[in-house]
Amino acid sequence: MSQSQTSNGKRRPWKRFVLAAGISLGIVLLLCWKTGTKISEVAHEFRHPDAPLLVGLAFLISAAIHILAGAHKWYLILRGMGCDTTYREVLFVRMGSDPVRIVMPFKTGELSNIAYFWRRGKLSFARSASWILFDKALNIGGTFFWLIVGLVMYLLSAERAQLPQATWVLAFGTGIGIAALIAGMLPLASATVRQAMRRLADRLGPRLGGIVVQLLSTFEEIPPRRKAALLLYGIGFQLRPLIVFYLLVQAFGSRFAAVPLWAVLAWGSVVVACSNVPYTEWGTGPREAALLAVFGSYVKGESSAVLFAIGILMAVAIHFVPALFGLPLLGSFLSALGTGHAPEVLGNNASTGDNRDEVAR
Repeated sequence: MSQSQTSNGKRRPWKRFVLAAGISLGIVLLLCWKTGTKISEVAHEFRHPDAPLLVGLAFLISAAIHILAGAHKWYLILRGMGCDTTYREVLFVRMGSDPVRIVMPFKTGELSNIAYFWRRGKLSFARSASWILFDKALNIGGTFFWLIVGLVMYLLSAERAQLPQATWVLAFGTGIGIAALIAGMLPLASATVRQAMRRLADRLGPRLGGIVVQLLSTFEEIPPRRKAALLLYGIGFQLRPLIVFYLLVQAFGSRFAAVPLWAVLAWGSVVVACSNVPYTEWGTGPREAALLAVFGSYVKGESSAVLFAIGILMAVAIHFVPALFGLPLLGSFLSALGTGHAPEVLGNNASTGDNRDEVAR
C-alpha cells in the first residue's frame, strides 16, 4: 500500500466526521429557522435549567447503565456464543471503544468492537460482526417494545379524545412502522428463513455463503431461552434514554405542561428511534425534529428553544458522558487493536484463541 493511500485512509474518518457533523448542524439550523428559534435562546435554556442536579443525575444514571449494564449484556451474548472472554475484558472493550464510537459517524465506530475480538483471535471477523448485529436487534426490539407500551396506554387513556387528530394519525403511522420493523426482523429469528438466506448466498459464491453463516452464527448458537432472557435484558436496557429524557423534562419543568407517562414511553421512543438515523453525529438533527413534532404541544409559550436544549443534553448524556469515563482506557484499547495482544490492564495471562485464519481462508 502506498503512502498516499495510507494517508487517505487515515483522513477518511475525519472527513466522515465533518460530513456527519455538517449534516446535523444543517438540520438543526433549518429547524431553528422554521420554528423561529434563535441560537441565543437555546443557549439560555441550556444554561438555566430549573433543577441542575437532575441534569447531573441524568448524566450519571446514563453513564452507569451504559457502561455496567451494557457491558454485562455484551458479556452474556459473547459467552452465549462460546467466546472465551470475561466480564472485565468486555467492560474494558465497552469503555475503551466509547470514545472511538462517538467520533466515528454512521455507526462505523462499531467496527472497533468487531475488530477487537477478531484481532485477539477469539472470533472470526464475521462472527464478531454477528454478535454486534444481535446486540443491535435487542436494542431495537427494546425501543419498539416501550413504544408499543406507550401507544397502548395512549389508546386506553381519556386523553386520546382530547388530542389533535394529527397526533392520532402519527400514532397510527407509528404502529404501521412498528409492524413493518417486526416483519423485517422475523428472518433473523426464523431458522427456515436463515436457511433460505444461506442457500441464496451459497449460490452467489461459497465464500459469501460462509460469511453469511458466520454473520447469523449468534442467532443460531444462542438457545431460545437465552435469547428470550436477552430480549428482556434489552427491553430493560432501553429504558436508559427514556429515563434520561424524563429527568431532563423534570429539570426544565416550568417550561412544560404536564407530560403523561404514556407520552414519555411512546413519543420518547420515537425520539430515541430518530436518534439512530445514520449520516448524522450522535443523532443530532433527527432527534430535535422528533422532539419538536411530538412534544411541541407540551411546551408552554411560543418558544421551542427548550426542546433544542433537551435534545443537546440527551446527546451529551447518552453519548458524550460515557465516553469521558472511557478516555483513560482509550490508549490501551487502541494498542490492543493494533497488536492483538491482551492489554496491560487485563494482565498478560489473558487467554487467546486464533480464529483470524477463518477469515483468511
